[in-house]
Amino acid sequence: DCHMLATRQVVMAARQMPGLVDVFGELSRFEGNEFHLMNIDPLVGLSAWELVDGIDGGIFCGVMRDAEGEAAEVADKHWIFNPAADYVIRKDDTLLILAMDKEHVKPAKVSAAHKEALVVSKLKQHKTVKQEKFLVVGWRPGMASLLSEINSGAKRGSEVTILGDQSVAFREEQLKREDAPNFDKIKIRHLVRDPNDPISYSDDLNLGSLTAVMALLDDRAESEHNLDHIEARTLESVVTLRSVLRGVEKAGGNRPQVVVEVARYKTKKLVKVADPAAQVVTLDDFSATFLAQTIYEPEMMSVFERLSAPHGPDLLMLEKDLLAPPGATAIRFRELRLRALARGETLLGWYTQGGEAVLNPKNSAVVDMEQVASFVILGEPPVEK
Repeated sequence: DCHMLATRQVVMAARQMPGLVDVFGELSRFEGNEFHLMNIDPLVGLSAWELVDGIDGGIFCGVMRDAEGEAAEVADKHWIFNPAADYVIRKDDTLLILAMDKEHVKPAKVSAAHKEALVVSKLKQHKTVKQEKFLVVGWRPGMASLLSEINSGAKRGSEVTILGDQSVAFREEQLKREDAPNFDKIKIRHLVRDPNDPISYSDDLNLGSLTAVMALLDDRAESEHNLDHIEARTLESVVTLRSVLRGVEKAGGNRPQVVVEVARYKTKKLVKVADPAAQVVTLDDFSATFLAQTIYEPEMMSVFERLSAPHGPDLLMLEKDLLAPPGATAIRFRELRLRALARGETLLGWYTQGGEAVLNPKNSAVVDMEQVASFVILGEPPVEK
């Protein structure tokens, strides 16, 4: 459901460089670029490599086709996201394309010279999964799902500290009611402290060593308080965290990624005032825009479920030096797309130093590397070795 997808967003954003929440925000709205399913007969027989030039106005991201085999039902669909460079489009493939709208997408001519240019050499790849340390501030229903998401993509020995003013017995009872599985990769540490008291973030938390902080919509007392009160608690936690993390930075420590979960867009704006660097997932805003998309294109539910799942191709924020040529200051987007395909990834755009997601630019666009904070790709997440 939409809230499960939003929970996955919180965890995915906590694991990555800033920008993923903004990317999801654009993809789930009708304004800007979003995913479309299209059948384009002239593209049948072309490879994913050729489609870098073979589609004008959009980026080829995958295919949907009817499932095959004796066990397949009529309505079953088989998805291939982020196809390999040598994947060839079949007649029964419905293409998944990132574009402003379907009317902007046109087949384009592919030169004979380009057809011979398939490169299979690999550039620098992702690093393997490292042990992580997360601080979760607050407590709410659905904690079993959130912890399961963290556990699924974690390296064994990773740590999750949960800081809130609920008793450990209260938390354990809720996890039992929610049929929490065995968390085999993460160590969970419970701290019973007031999230809105700076003293709660004492030296024993070692904030500078954290991978990320997740400030949750603390609605454990929803039956007693209205949404304004619940979001006010979360906002107060953000203000407290911002003050504490400033102290970490002044002492020469690293500021961890901060991901905040709120219900309403108006609260998101307040969070960004309190901490401009925070990544904010807005549950109601995401749910409304996403549901509108799935009404228009029902298969989009499957697309977002797969692209936010713990395993398989994901939306990822990629360090720019893993893709751009060494020393490059400006490079055309088309060359970056080809370099991404050589890595086994699909390049969708980039995230600027100023905090803007640039998706589906023209192939001819010249990318100023000084303005790029990270690249937005479809690709395999880091793996545990």
